[in-house]
Amino acid sequence: MFRCAENGTDALFIVLSPFGPAAKPTIALDLGGLRFETEASVLPSGAGLLVPRDMLSLFAAPEKMMADLSFVISEGGRRFSGRIAKLYAAPALARLQTECSQPR
Repeated sequence: MFRCAENGTDALFIVLSPFGPAAKPTIALDLGGLRFETEASVLPSGAGLLVPRDMLSLFAAPEKMMADLSFVISEGGRRFSGRIAKLYAAPALARLQTECSQPR
Protein backbone atom coordinates (compact mmCIF):
# COMPACT_ATOMS: atom_id res chain seq x y z
CA MET A 1 0.00 0.00 0.00
CA PHE A 2 1.16 3.54 -0.70
CA ARG A 3 0.02 6.62 1.22
CA CYS A 4 0.70 10.32 1.43
CA ALA A 5 2.92 11.21 4.36
CA GLU A 6 4.01 14.44 5.97
CA ASN A 7 7.19 14.65 3.88
CA GLY A 8 6.42 12.61 0.79
CA THR A 9 5.05 9.15 0.12
CA ASP A 10 5.22 5.97 2.21
CA ALA A 11 5.12 2.30 1.22
CA LEU A 12 3.56 -0.09 3.72
CA PHE A 13 2.81 -3.76 4.07
CA ILE A 14 -0.45 -4.45 5.91
CA VAL A 15 -0.44 -7.66 7.95
CA LEU A 16 -3.39 -9.58 9.39
CA SER A 17 -1.49 -10.74 12.46
CA PRO A 18 -0.17 -7.58 14.17
CA PHE A 19 3.37 -7.17 15.44
CA GLY A 20 4.20 -5.86 18.89
CA PRO A 21 5.53 -2.32 19.27
CA ALA A 22 9.08 -3.54 19.98
CA ALA A 23 9.20 -5.91 16.98
CA LYS A 24 11.90 -5.42 14.35
CA PRO A 25 10.54 -7.29 11.32
CA THR A 26 12.71 -7.83 8.27
CA ILE A 27 11.23 -7.53 4.80
CA ALA A 28 13.04 -9.27 1.96
CA LEU A 29 11.89 -8.15 -1.49
CA ASP A 30 12.52 -9.75 -4.86
CA LEU A 31 11.41 -7.61 -7.77
CA GLY A 32 12.22 -9.08 -11.15
CA GLY A 33 15.47 -10.61 -9.90
CA LEU A 34 16.54 -7.60 -7.84
CA ARG A 35 16.78 -8.65 -4.19
CA PHE A 36 16.74 -6.32 -1.23
CA GLU A 37 16.35 -6.77 2.50
CA THR A 38 15.47 -4.09 5.03
CA GLU A 39 14.13 -3.64 8.52
CA ALA A 40 10.61 -2.25 8.64
CA SER A 41 9.13 0.04 11.26
CA VAL A 42 5.99 -1.19 13.00
CA LEU A 43 3.13 1.34 12.99
CA PRO A 44 1.33 1.91 16.32
CA SER A 45 -1.54 -0.43 15.36
CA GLY A 46 0.96 -3.24 14.78
CA ALA A 47 -0.82 -4.11 11.53
CA GLY A 48 1.25 -1.85 9.27
CA LEU A 49 4.93 -2.23 8.42
CA LEU A 50 6.55 0.91 7.07
CA VAL A 51 9.19 0.34 4.41
CA PRO A 52 12.15 2.78 4.53
CA ARG A 53 11.78 5.63 2.03
CA ASP A 54 14.95 4.72 0.16
CA MET A 55 13.18 1.52 -0.95
CA LEU A 56 10.46 3.48 -2.81
CA SER A 57 12.65 3.59 -5.91
CA LEU A 58 12.12 -0.17 -6.26
CA PHE A 59 8.41 0.34 -6.74
CA ALA A 60 8.83 3.36 -9.01
CA ALA A 61 11.12 1.77 -11.61
CA PRO A 62 9.15 1.74 -14.90
CA GLU A 63 11.14 -1.22 -16.24
CA LYS A 64 9.81 -3.32 -13.34
CA MET A 65 6.13 -2.62 -14.03
CA MET A 66 5.58 -6.11 -15.41
CA ALA A 67 7.57 -7.94 -12.73
CA ASP A 68 6.07 -9.92 -9.88
CA LEU A 69 7.01 -8.75 -6.40
CA SER A 70 7.86 -11.55 -3.98
CA PHE A 71 8.30 -10.76 -0.33
CA VAL A 72 9.18 -12.50 2.92
CA ILE A 73 8.42 -10.85 6.25
CA SER A 74 10.12 -12.35 9.28
CA GLU A 75 10.69 -11.52 12.91
CA GLY A 76 11.67 -13.90 15.67
CA GLY A 77 9.95 -17.20 14.96
CA ARG A 78 7.35 -15.66 12.65
CA ARG A 79 7.77 -15.87 8.91
CA PHE A 80 5.33 -15.41 6.08
CA SER A 81 5.68 -14.76 2.40
CA GLY A 82 3.66 -13.72 -0.57
CA ARG A 83 3.68 -12.55 -4.14
CA ILE A 84 1.99 -9.63 -5.79
CA ALA A 85 1.44 -10.53 -9.43
CA LYS A 86 2.52 -8.10 -12.15
CA LEU A 87 3.37 -5.10 -10.04
CA TYR A 88 2.03 -1.97 -11.74
CA ALA A 89 3.22 0.31 -8.96
CA ALA A 90 5.21 2.84 -11.00
CA PRO A 91 2.23 4.71 -12.52
CA ALA A 92 0.22 4.52 -9.30
CA LEU A 93 3.14 5.77 -7.21
CA ALA A 94 3.88 8.60 -9.68
CA ARG A 95 0.24 9.74 -9.54
CA LEU A 96 0.14 9.53 -5.75
CA GLN A 97 3.39 11.49 -5.42
CA THR A 98 1.88 14.24 -7.58
CA GLU A 99 -1.32 14.27 -5.52
CA CYS A 100 0.60 14.22 -2.23
CA SER A 101 2.56 17.32 -3.25
CA GLN A 102 -0.65 19.32 -3.87
CA PRO A 103 -1.61 21.82 -1.14
CA ARG A 104 -4.53 20.63 0.94
